[in-house]
Amino acid sequence: MCPPVDKVKTKGAPKKGKSKISKRDKSTKRDPSWWEYVDASVRCSGTNALTKLTPRPSVSKVQQPKVLIFKEWLPVEIHKFIDDIIDVGEDGNCGYRAVAALLGMGENFWAFIRQECVVELQEVMSHYEIIYGGQIFVQQLIRNVYVEHVATLDNWMTLPEMRYVIASKFNLVFVALSLNQSETFFPLRSLPPTPISDHRMIVIAFVNNCHFVQVYLKPNSPIPPPSNLWRKYCTEETR
Repeated sequence: MCPPVDKVKTKGAPKKGKSKISKRDKSTKRDPSWWEYVDASVRCSGTNALTKLTPRPSVSKVQQPKVLIFKEWLPVEIHKFIDDIIDVGEDGNCGYRAVAALLGMGENFWAFIRQECVVELQEVMSHYEIIYGGQIFVQQLIRNVYVEHVATLDNWMTLPEMRYVIASKFNLVFVALSLNQSETFFPLRSLPPTPISDHRMIVIAFVNNCHFVQVYLKPNSPIPPPSNLWRKYCTEETR
C-alpha cells in the first residue's frame, strides 16, 4: 500500500470557488444504508411486497427420529405411545434393576429392591398365601428373591407374582408389557395417594424371552387392563 499522489480532503464540504462542483459533491450527507434502501423500496411497492421477501432460514437442528431398542418385542398397538426404551445390566437381576432405575435410585440398587420385596412377602405372608395357593409357594418365592450376587435362572423376576409385591410395597402402578400378555398391576391393599400428582407408574417390558428393560410412555397413553387376580384379592379400600 502507498499514499495517494494528491492529497485528498476527507473532512468538510468543498470550499466555494470558481470551479464547477456539483451539488452532490458539496454535500456532507451520508449515503443511505442498505436497510434504508430496502425500506424505501417496500414502501413504494406496497404492503404486499413484504410477503415476497425470502424468509430467513432456520438455524435449529433437525431432530433425528429416536431409535427404540427392543421395540419388536412389544405389541404393535403400543408402539406409537412409547417415548423411550432403556436397557439395564444383564446379570439375572435385570427386572429388579429396571425397577430401581424407574424409581429414580439407579439400577445398581437392585439388591435394595429385592430386599424390600422379601420384607413385603414376610410381613404380609398370610395375604400372599391366599393369592398364590399356600405357604410353601410363598416361602419358595422368598428364597428365589433373596440374592446377594449374580442371579441364576431360579432367581429371575417371576410373573405375575413379583408385580403385585412391588406394586404393593412401593404403592405404585406397575405396567408389564410383552408380546404374550400385557397387564397393569395395582397395589393389593394400600390406598392411592390423594393428590393425583403423587401417583407413580412404572413400565417394564419383557424382551428376548429372557430380559427386562425400562419403558417410558408418552403422556396420556393408554395402559393394559388390570389382572383378574387384583380384582379378586385387593382390599375394598384399594379398589
